[in-house]
Amino acid sequence: VSSLSGRQQTTWDWTPQLVKTIRRPFFALAAGSLLATGTAPKGQAGLIRHLVERALSVGSKAAVTSDALYELLLKLAVSLTGSNGASDGLTFREREQAVSTRLVNGVEGGSVAFALPVFEQWFAAQALLASPPTVAETLANPRSFDRWRWAIAIAVLSGDYEQVDDLIEACLRMN
Repeated sequence: VSSLSGRQQTTWDWTPQLVKTIRRPFFALAAGSLLATGTAPKGQAGLIRHLVERALSVGSKAAVTSDALYELLLKLAVSLTGSNGASDGLTFREREQAVSTRLVNGVEGGSVAFALPVFEQWFAAQALLASPPTVAETLANPRSFDRWRWAIAIAVLSGDYEQVDDLIEACLRMN
């Protein structure tokens, strides 16, 4: 973390969960990258959000400013998570747009997938927070819940209190 950020960092104000998370190389790189920008991570969800935003900003400028592209990535995440990776649910044109973000890669068979599972889970979490019907579909049965469990965890870490309360209540009712 210190090598990438360019300065010695103290972690005394970080949560124990965040300290544990940055011991994993991928998240240590993410934390160092975030600190190099002059911003301190506020938790695991903040690290993931930074990675997503950074990947979008390094790509085309349209990727950062386009609500349509953001919605497309939400759609892709919901489709991949809901189908357990079996279907991306996109048209050819949408696939081309998604690949332009650098968060998505083409895969065998002509479909696409997120470059890292954490990106898929982050976008799926944002879809859960934005759409109560998506939550209902997610919790339809234990098999579906199992596919969405990491997205639910990220949503709980990154949503506001009301959204999180509703999501946790729905999960408890399902169980």
